[in-house]
Amino acid sequence: MKEITCCFTGHRPAKLPWGYEERGAQFRAFLKKLERAIIDAIERGYTHFISGGAMGFDMISAEMVLKLKKKYKNITLECALPCFNQTNRWNEAQVARYEKILEQADCVNYVSKRYYFNGCMAVRNAYMLECSSLVIACVVDEKSGAGGTLLKAQKMGLEIVNIGV
Repeated sequence: MKEITCCFTGHRPAKLPWGYEERGAQFRAFLKKLERAIIDAIERGYTHFISGGAMGFDMISAEMVLKLKKKYKNITLECALPCFNQTNRWNEAQVARYEKILEQADCVNYVSKRYYFNGCMAVRNAYMLECSSLVIACVVDEKSGAGGTLLKAQKMGLEIVNIGV
């Protein structure tokens, strides 16, 4: 399954140029790059996509896979989540968006029951990398959590497509 699985890693809204306001020309151009990267992966035989479910790039990429599922009926979305209470500090709109993604996902996996240790995000990221042979990334800050995940993917020899912003 690894040979047909692609995961996503990228920044939270604070490190994205549009922040929480997902609109404008730069955001629309970014969506086109993301869509093209996913379609390229599908055309190469990737059918299973894994999102970590965090705000920012994770949710944007999950929503793009869900959009593309309407055209590409054979693709699936898995949400690999760090813990059950990931949304504890999120506002109502953010939680609603998250829940809408989870409802439409083909599979939801939790790596931990609660956010009771600092490493549950790293465990989630490791799981996604171990399951994948391709990583589609949105990383501009290599010293971030997403940057660390990308570095680990490089060390593992995974193929990486970093679309930046």
